[in-house]
Amino acid sequence: MEQMQVRHYITFEFTGIDDKFVYVVTEEVKNSVQQELLNRSWEISGLVIEFEDTSGRKIAVNAGYICRCQALFDAGVFPAKDADESEPDMTIVIEGMSKPLHYNDIDPDDAALVASVMAGADSSVCSFVSFTDEDGEANLIPADRVMLLESIHYESAFEEDTPENE
Repeated sequence: MEQMQVRHYITFEFTGIDDKFVYVVTEEVKNSVQQELLNRSWEISGLVIEFEDTSGRKIAVNAGYICRCQALFDAGVFPAKDADESEPDMTIVIEGMSKPLHYNDIDPDDAALVASVMAGADSSVCSFVSFTDEDGEANLIPADRVMLLESIHYESAFEEDTPENE
């Protein structure tokens, strides 16, 4: 007998972008993103919210650009995801561009760099970050104008660079 499952989603919509960005997440992640958005003004510094979807992809969203975020769920029996449903290694949505940029063969360190510059970007300064695409070409993008970054899993700086207090 098939077990009924509840699947949780978070969707984001941005001004000027026709696409809706939908992520399958755990209920805990869904609740935590909602709390982060609702409690932004006094608890959390910085505009960027980071989370992982159920496939382990890392998502970084600049809250300053969100027009709508929906926390959804549905119940049912879901087919297993096909392995050939390939997603790009990295998708970037930049303010002023109507279509998302998709990249393959991205080094996880490059994705981590884009996310960290995005999270630390000072809105009064235009902070560019560079990464290499699948053709070996440099791409320079203004990190402070990245609305959404979706990428393959990377180790976050907090996970690996925690110096021991002496």
